[in-house]
Amino acid sequence: MNFSKYRNKLSRWLGAACFAAFGAAAMSSCNDAIYDDLDPCRIGVELRFVYDYNMEWANAFPAKVDCVTLYIYDADGRYLAQRSETSEALRDENYRMILDLPQGSYRMVAYGGTTCDNHSFSLVNKPDQGSLITDLRVAMDDWCINSSRESSKSLHPLFWGTLDVTVSGDDYTQATLP
Repeated sequence: MNFSKYRNKLSRWLGAACFAAFGAAAMSSCNDAIYDDLDPCRIGVELRFVYDYNMEWANAFPAKVDCVTLYIYDADGRYLAQRSETSEALRDENYRMILDLPQGSYRMVAYGGTTCDNHSFSLVNKPDQGSLITDLRVAMDDWCINSSRESSKSLHPLFWGTLDVTVSGDDYTQATLP
């Protein structure tokens, strides 16, 4: 008896059966797998902060900045919103501030050191809806200026940076604010 002849027939039969089963599965209705009622994709900015203007030209942001406040303005320089972070998340080199923003152009201003518990600098006027970017000012706190005697308290550092960014497409725009 020739077993290779039967083995070849069996292999062809199994191959044809597998092909037919795969074809039937591929052609089956997928109506239950298509959803038209899903929310649109989230878009905005994934913002990285970098402080490399230092003696080592290395990113010292995680080691030096313990609080950051971001002010978001539209392309015409009108205030839209602000976001702050004061947690230990800033210590992570991979920290990114996620901003859900509609498509458009934005101007962003970041201050590091104005919202910390031991800050030495504060905003002169807090921005409100529609105020201009040119109105955004920071000043040294009074205790730093009007102290009649030497203080044992050190000044808290102030960090500052700006960035113009455009949100387009259907995903988060990657941006770095120095």
